[in-house]
Amino acid sequence: MIEAIRLGYFIASLVHLVLIVVILINRKRVGMPHPLHVLLIMLGGAFSYYAYLLFSEKGLLTHLLSLHLLYTSALIALLIRKSDPDVDCKRLLLRPLNGLLLLSSVVIVFIELNWVRWSILSSSQLYLVHLSQMIIGLLAVERYWRRNQLSRWVAKPLTLFAVVFFASGGLVFSAAILSGSFYSFFIEILGWILVVIAPLIALDIRRQHGANERSLYLSRDVVYSGSVLVFLGGFLLVVSLVYVYVESHVKSQYYYFEFGLLAALGLAIAMFIFMGRLRKEMKVFIGKHFYTNKYDYRSEWLRFTQNLTQGREQIFESSLTSIMAPFDAKVGALYLIEGQKMLLKASVGERVSRDNEALPTQVMQSLIQQKWILDFEHLSDEELKRFNVTIDDVEALQPFTLFVPFTCNETHGVFMLSNLQSGFDLDYEDRDFLNVLASHIAVNLHLDNTHAMLNQSQ
Repeated sequence: MIEAIRLGYFIASLVHLVLIVVILINRKRVGMPHPLHVLLIMLGGAFSYYAYLLFSEKGLLTHLLSLHLLYTSALIALLIRKSDPDVDCKRLLLRPLNGLLLLSSVVIVFIELNWVRWSILSSSQLYLVHLSQMIIGLLAVERYWRRNQLSRWVAKPLTLFAVVFFASGGLVFSAAILSGSFYSFFIEILGWILVVIAPLIALDIRRQHGANERSLYLSRDVVYSGSVLVFLGGFLLVVSLVYVYVESHVKSQYYYFEFGLLAALGLAIAMFIFMGRLRKEMKVFIGKHFYTNKYDYRSEWLRFTQNLTQGREQIFESSLTSIMAPFDAKVGALYLIEGQKMLLKASVGERVSRDNEALPTQVMQSLIQQKWILDFEHLSDEELKRFNVTIDDVEALQPFTLFVPFTCNETHGVFMLSNLQSGFDLDYEDRDFLNVLASHIAVNLHLDNTHAMLNQSQ
């Protein structure tokens, strides 16, 4: 029985750890979780793991109760904050019911800390304090649900999570008061309850404003590495189960089976390490069946070519709008490099200078040769040293934030973009996509220039 209790809390701590990892790799600024979400998940993981240690006789009950108290306080604060998401914190705290709920929670935390330090309360009185916090939490849930009548679909996950958590906590501390002992059936199953309800926090983050319109994109390397670890872990689990079965049932030929299992394990790992073809096929399988690209390249390419061919008489304007469209850029400019100057050929959104000498010629040539895209808002020290770009150069290029060079034979130029879509964060997939678009536009501009020169000579 004790093993099942420990397993429940251990799995609950792993679930919270996975949620933290998913939040950390989420690169979208729109729909990111509230800081209280992150705090709640971290405290939930700490509470679950410490409960696992407690049932392994490696922890103290006082520490577990303190973690439970902080976990509950974070959940109450999250419910109060999400009851009025559009109100600033100062005005939110001035509302009577909010202030009363938070003040009660703070007083309970103060009592708990004093009990840990000086033991001013008996165990039954301490359990009563915790039970009162569960009641405060249920009041916060009722208020949160009542104030979200128009968005019940969004409020359901957090409401269900909070109701189950506070109700189970109330049963735990009620049983502790009646029996005089903290250890009861309810605390034993609390770990498995957390395993079931913890994903509701992720669902609440998903359903908040704007998050349901965003996808989580993982690097192929992350997916591949994770799949390899899961595969090897599953294989080791099967091997260990077979090993245990053989050890307990096959006594006479135990050593032969042990040698065979170790040989099979070593052979499988060696095959995976040294067979590049197997790894490549696995990568292709993952990319083909389980991976979603950041862009729908077919539809994006069709839209790009349609925009590019619509205005052949205004090729510079159509080229600029074509590269701005996939990123919803509101401001953009197209410069061609002629000699030591950058001559403005097209602009959208704001009036910009007809020529621009903000970046020195050698810097421009280096960027064009290496086809390196500069994100002025996230310039690294390595980029500044590599291309000899200074902060003054960046400030001189305002209001632009993205520098996309292109070249084809004698045609050299740059796109400068600004006011991109909300939450845009330049990564390797954006760079590849921009480089493809810029290369195609460079060829198009070069052919148009060659065609114009040919007509002129004729």
